[in-house]
Amino acid sequence: MNSFRWSQVLVFVASLAAGWGAMALRRPESAVPPVAPVPRAATGNSAEAAMAPLRAAKDRWTAIHAAIQLARDIPPQERLAWLDGGLFRHPDPLVVKLFMGELEGLLFNEDPYGFVADGIAKGRRTAVQHLARLAEQDAEGLIDFGKKLANPEQGRRMMFAGMKVLVDRDPAAVLALALEFPPPGNGEPAGEMTRLLAKAAGHDGEKLLNLADQRGDRWRAQLRAAAAQAMMTKDMGNAVRWLSTQPDGARLYAAAFDLAGGMSLEEMQAESKRVAEHLGDFSPKFAADLNRTIPGGWPGIRTRGCEELWLAADYSQLGFSKKQTADTLKSALGGLFSHDPVAAARYLSEHTDFPAKARQELIGNLEQRYGVTREEVPAELASFLTEAEFNRLKDAGMRSREKSQQPQKTPTVADEFAEAMSGPVEDALMLRSQWTPAQMEEAVAYVRNAPPEKLKEMADRLVYTGNPLQPIAAEIYRMALVKGVGNATTSEEMIEISIHWGGSDPTAASAWAESLPAGPERLCAVRNIASQWSFNDPAAAERWIAGLKDASEAKEARQAVKLAVEKSR
Repeated sequence: MNSFRWSQVLVFVASLAAGWGAMALRRPESAVPPVAPVPRAATGNSAEAAMAPLRAAKDRWTAIHAAIQLARDIPPQERLAWLDGGLFRHPDPLVVKLFMGELEGLLFNEDPYGFVADGIAKGRRTAVQHLARLAEQDAEGLIDFGKKLANPEQGRRMMFAGMKVLVDRDPAAVLALALEFPPPGNGEPAGEMTRLLAKAAGHDGEKLLNLADQRGDRWRAQLRAAAAQAMMTKDMGNAVRWLSTQPDGARLYAAAFDLAGGMSLEEMQAESKRVAEHLGDFSPKFAADLNRTIPGGWPGIRTRGCEELWLAADYSQLGFSKKQTADTLKSALGGLFSHDPVAAARYLSEHTDFPAKARQELIGNLEQRYGVTREEVPAELASFLTEAEFNRLKDAGMRSREKSQQPQKTPTVADEFAEAMSGPVEDALMLRSQWTPAQMEEAVAYVRNAPPEKLKEMADRLVYTGNPLQPIAAEIYRMALVKGVGNATTSEEMIEISIHWGGSDPTAASAWAESLPAGPERLCAVRNIASQWSFNDPAAAERWIAGLKDASEAKEARQAVKLAVEKSR
């Protein structure tokens, strides 16, 4: 199955282990940051003994539960040793990920400041997310802690994370703090600091330019870049006109668009539109400086949402090469065809020098659109396209409408499966989503009676299918298990189905689980359905468990319910 496969398993397990996240955050009480105790190393023998229940797990779900329980059972003074010492070893990366996540959650809750500082010092991969979490929860406390940290570089990193959150509440304080940082060592502006300074100054470019004059050469580039960012956010036209008069204007413009500066996609699109609205303010000299300073073309060239502006641009003034001009025009015209085909066709008719190959490609895209949407081809297009081009579009639209008006034969279940399995085996088993109860029963019966080779192909194809209809998918995996033709991931897929189905339709899921042959897959399904059912209707779940014929399955089901309840507290 695609990336959907284990996403809800992760959500479910995370919800079981969420208790530590709800506990109150504790700031360090002392003015001096506490020194983290040296973790007591677990001996090899004790680690092996602790791992024994996990190694005995017969399936993935049991291993996940055992791993989370192991993380909780490790004495606090040994947790860092387990985290960094490579004591936890398991072949399943998901089990490792969930164990480490639980262990890190416990360490964060126990001493968030010390754990984050330790993660930064050791370069731990997850330190970034823990730092961001701590900043959101206590920006001021994080800044105070970072000021007192023995390692100034690590302390500034913690302070900066807090400042990015605090700037929305107290920009003046953040501006003062930012100016206490050492200036850039190489004199080059840093993207994130550029954006933070602009925001902290209230996007007041003049204030930042005055600070640039006061703070000396090493701060000059950083503060001027922040001033450019502030001006461009407030008034792009004036910013471009000012930048075009500055000897370092091209570098400042590039720094303001620095993607490493934390600019979101929405911000990039907004700034790109502002650029397009002020293309006339880019003087030839400034445009030439940009093209010379920034290899590959200057940033802010995004045509989506502002196609007409780019189609009307004077590319000779902007200093674009022939290729850059052609690519930008094609992108803009393609976007315009998608929402205003008449305007796009009018542009083509007025610009006879538009490359023929690009023109035919755009007309081909429009033909495909009318061939599938059943839209009427606007009559105005005939005024701007050649007769052959217009007829291509009309014919495509006519064929689409004729096809839609023909009486459609309702495909049988056999037809559905035949069509879904007509492509290569790597293709997904995509079945329509709307089935009547009678059709669903017929489809399940079709699967039940399929020969082994067809059943194997169905199971193989389901690996590539997003979220198949649970009754059909469940029956495919059940029969694949019964007939011994399952693929390598059949057991994992059955775990997922039992979790999802146990939450949405536990009555049907429980009947399916009881129809599975005895073995680890059945036991795992019983446990998962019982735990999921107990969240929504504990009494009904207990009645089902009490009716299980196998006493050992009932015992396992009750244990799964108990464990799920404990971990959800």
